[in-house]
Amino acid sequence: EEEANSGLYSIVSPDLRNEELTPANSTLTLTTNPTWGDGTLHFFVYPGVQEPFDHFHYFVDGVWRNSLTRGGGFEEWTIELGPGEHEIAFVYEYNPFGLASLPPEPSDWIGAAFIDDVYFVESSSNCLALDPNPDSFEDATFPSLPWSTGGAGDWTLTNDVTYTGMMSIKSPYLEDNEGPAISNATLVTCDFFTGGILQFKVIASVLPPRDIFIVYVDGEEAAQLVNVNEWTEFPLGLSPGAHRIDFSYQYNTFGVSPLPPNRAIREGAVWIDDVSLKPFGSK
Repeated sequence: EEEANSGLYSIVSPDLRNEELTPANSTLTLTTNPTWGDGTLHFFVYPGVQEPFDHFHYFVDGVWRNSLTRGGGFEEWTIELGPGEHEIAFVYEYNPFGLASLPPEPSDWIGAAFIDDVYFVESSSNCLALDPNPDSFEDATFPSLPWSTGGAGDWTLTNDVTYTGMMSIKSPYLEDNEGPAISNATLVTCDFFTGGILQFKVIASVLPPRDIFIVYVDGEEAAQLVNVNEWTEFPLGLSPGAHRIDFSYQYNTFGVSPLPPNRAIREGAVWIDDVSLKPFGSK
């Protein structure tokens, strides 16, 4: 059974069931960026587990934090983290008590844990406003707060295609990956953000099923752009407060093999420039 909180995909624990009922476990580890300040890690979990069959819990820096069991769907969980690098371990266990026999499997038992929409929001004490605003990346420094980048590759500064000035940012080349690959350029707003319009100029020279460009706000899909081969302005309304905006370049999202031949119109990249945050009602 496949589950997702948003979009088409989540990550799921492996199937560890076996006829001998041998206890087994699998750990998924998330390591935070050592340059991050203190803040909150958000994630959504569907714990399709039931004792005594299986168990799901998580640890922070080796210390047990919580156990989740028998969920009816995805629920959001948060972890407050101090500055610097941290290790969050999500552990799925089959037959955790080492029983020699197990009761009949209930019909609503899934036997897996799903995780989706994981993101980190720094506290306002560490958060920096977008400066300059609009940001055309002319200081030739990227990423720097409130920007970050990560995934299968990093977005980088480029001067090959720009909307204004000499610089823009560009998605990485991911076609060396055998399967699906994602890279995000991430912008965060602070607790003191009063709300307004996020505007950016974009070229998204992508075509499914090879690649796609999606914008997420706080883990929820807000826009999807394909076959945009000239600079286009795109606006998004944001409510007051802290937000995480992920500009997500995704290669072979659907895991197609083999992929169809490339079309000449597709460059296989996304460029972003002239990013601004404007209060509601401003011109």
